Amino acid sequence: MRRRIHLAFCCLLLSMLLHANAIQQEPPPRAYGNDAVLAQDADGAMATLSALTNDDNPAETRSLCGSRSCGKTNCSACTPKNDCCTKLQCRRIITTLDVVESKVCLLTECEPIPLSPSDVVNGTLTINQPGFYCLCCDIGTTSNNVLISIAASQVTLDMNCHQLTGRILIDDQDDVFVTNGVIDANDTAAVGVEILNASNNIHLSELTVRNATGIGINAISVTDLFVSNVLVEDNGSVGLFVRSSENAFISNSVFFNNERGLRVGSTSSTNVVVENCQSISNSETGFSIISGSQRIYFYNCTALDNGSSGFEANNSQFNAFDCVADKNSVHGFDITEGFAYFERCLAQNNTENGFNVEEATVSFERCIAQNNTENGFEVGSSVAGTISQCLALRNTVNGFTDTGPSSVKYISNYAQNNDVLDYDPAIGAPFNPSLATDAGISFWYNTRNA
Repeated sequence: MRRRIHLAFCCLLLSMLLHANAIQQEPPPRAYGNDAVLAQDADGAMATLSALTNDDNPAETRSLCGSRSCGKTNCSACTPKNDCCTKLQCRRIITTLDVVESKVCLLTECEPIPLSPSDVVNGTLTINQPGFYCLCCDIGTTSNNVLISIAASQVTLDMNCHQLTGRILIDDQDDVFVTNGVIDANDTAAVGVEILNASNNIHLSELTVRNATGIGINAISVTDLFVSNVLVEDNGSVGLFVRSSENAFISNSVFFNNERGLRVGSTSSTNVVVENCQSISNSETGFSIISGSQRIYFYNCTALDNGSSGFEANNSQFNAFDCVADKNSVHGFDITEGFAYFERCLAQNNTENGFNVEEATVSFERCIAQNNTENGFEVGSSVAGTISQCLALRNTVNGFTDTGPSSVKYISNYAQNNDVLDYDPAIGAPFNPSLATDAGISFWYNTRNA
């Protein structure tokens, strides 16, 4: 019996490792959709995304504190043992088999180490020993900001649904978990959460980070960064900035009312996956990828009502699947240099072009551009690649515009009801158009000088 239990445990451990390391590998290709669904009017084709694009009050999503209710909301003095959860689901870090060379986290019940205002010394609460820590009440005030400095590895900090007025610093540490609370920089601290200097295996979850004068969450030179169920709002610069980092997985998070929502780059980052995230009402770009970042993947993300472009990628390797850019003040998707791949993405109601590409190699598969104030798809003369099975509907200028003409191949695309032209004259001749029908749906088949 013991041998069977041991074998089952090893199998579970290996499964967790494979899942944790998945972002270091190329994500598998997503299955294509049905042609008939794509070819119908885009309003119906993208109906499943309406819940994301029609959120008129994203601020109502701000309560990301978690379900734990075992702490007091506010207190000037507290009894730490009583005001913390008596048991925490703590993470015990163990080293796995030598052939894998990785670490995983197992949940165990443990007594927390309580933290209270009495632990603050000269404005700083320092955690310098491994362990499982719990806030027993709010820490810091609008007149006295507090720095929580995590100066040890293998630390779990459960904020217990309390608020830190100040900031958190994680500097050159491994295996750190921060969860379940609010970090309010009080319009005083330049950064809400800062992760620096080769820190490894850092997890941020169930947090709200707000009111930094600069960056909400700043991750520099981090390996294995996990951000989930986080709201980053009202920061003076970037909501979440990932720089010079490798293997970042960002999921189920909202970036609201910052200057820029999420930014990857400044110096190159590698293996970044962003899934099920929204970037809403930021004064500049919603999602920004810059400066040679490689293997960047977005799945099911929405950029809504941002002051510049929804998605921006410059000199990077950018991939987007099932993403939406809606009501942004410049382009929906703006690509300059590098490589970009789009599959089943929607650009609608943007002030300029739906998809705008300059000096890059691109591939569009089954994407839709509709109701944009300028062109649906616009590519410059230095662009190469393919645009295949895409729709351009009801754009104010042209459906497809090729300012070159470029060396892009147009295959099986369809345009209808664009105010000026469905196809710009510069690309009209090479299209070699012919009308065909597939499963009762009309497509405009065209192949560029193949």
